Amino acid sequence: MGVVYALFDARNDPCYLGSTDQFRTRIGKHVKDGKVFTSWQAYPCPDREAAYVLEDRLLKERLPSLNKKASR
Repeated sequence: MGVVYALFDARNDPCYLGSTDQFRTRIGKHVKDGKVFTSWQAYPCPDREAAYVLEDRLLKERLPSLNKKASR
């Protein structure tokens, strides 16, 4: 199962969007890498392909400040 997740800054604006099949590990890596966020939201998906589609749509809609690329 895939998960699309959004990290939010202190103003509750999405600052990063991503997808993974190992959510806890990935969030821990963001913390270790120094990404600053105050909350997160996860969107479970039935498989990785569905996660990629949702991630791409959300990246285009929300334009998070910490993402390096706009879409896949």
